[in-house]
Amino acid sequence: MSSIGAKDKVRTGANFAIVEMGAVEDLDQYSVSKGDFLLKGKVFLREILDLTAMEVSMNKLAAGDGGRWKHCHVQNEEVYVFLDGKGQMQVDGEIFEVHSGTAVRVDVNGKRSIRNNSSDPLYYVCIQAKANSLQQCSWNDATFPKEKPEW
Repeated sequence: MSSIGAKDKVRTGANFAIVEMGAVEDLDQYSVSKGDFLLKGKVFLREILDLTAMEVSMNKLAAGDGGRWKHCHVQNEEVYVFLDGKGQMQVDGEIFEVHSGTAVRVDVNGKRSIRNNSSDPLYYVCIQAKANSLQQCSWNDATFPKEKPEW
């Protein structure tokens, strides 16, 4: 799938890429497409920011939207971090409520679906990475150069 509308807003440096997409409330200005399939309110960041180890999507699900299909992955686990709004998520037939502050990890084979069964938009970030590939993270992967920030 390719993201429509954000690629032209990228600025890069030697060791960074940044995109200014606007407020999460305005995510419906973006969409993703694959063939004839068009999904509004979603932007994938892997292609836009040249990510090499994960895919990240920013998502806005309108009131009453979603829940029309299930999907699962071949290699990637996912974590969904819900930022605002309320809705439901289903994994392998188990349904649970999601809202601001909820984080859900779904294994590769988990059949998942999200729906917004509320009257307000549902905002979330989805991060996917190859299952069982994390070698080190957080403090174990950090170094601290001696120079101070140049604020």
